[in-house]
Amino acid sequence: MKNKKYIEYILGIIVKLVQTEKSNIGNEYKASMYKMLRDIMCLSKIEQSQCMYILNKIDSESNTQRIYQRIIKNNKWIDERKFKIGDYT
Repeated sequence: MKNKKYIEYILGIIVKLVQTEKSNIGNEYKASMYKMLRDIMCLSKIEQSQCMYILNKIDSESNTQRIYQRIIKNNKWIDERKFKIGDYT
């Protein structure tokens, strides 16, 4: 459930980004998010021995998304008010 809220939150931020080169980071962010979602869905379908590998992939995608989020915020590609609207925590 928390992952679903997170994805909805991030999609809300990406929609508010300005076009041109700024949308490239939005595309990368979306690709990373969907890759993470796929890995989350795989967890219930794989053997126990492979779970740790998938969990590490999910964690690395999550960290990558945090970096994208900081880049977006630090470059002021989205204003602070829009950035805080969908707090998913």
